[in-house]
Amino acid sequence: MVLQNGADRLELPVELRRAELTRSEVLGRIGMITMKSKGQRFSLEYLNQPDFLRQINTIAKTSEDGILTIPCKADELAQFDIIASPQVH
Repeated sequence: MVLQNGADRLELPVELRRAELTRSEVLGRIGMITMKSKGQRFSLEYLNQPDFLRQINTIAKTSEDGILTIPCKADELAQFDIIASPQVH
């Protein structure tokens, strides 16, 4: 799973089995990233778009390994504290 704004990427080193690839599981995994504003919930506009669910369905239906790429705006990516999140590359 990757959060991406242009060339800037946050790669979450978590593997999801196809059976685990659900909207709620993805949101839960993203919610584990440390936020710069402690106690605040993340906000990613793409997660409210039909393309997000289509991408999950496409990956779940294929037999190949897939990477869920979530496009982000610069300010959306900046809300995460990358330094404090050892699970993020």
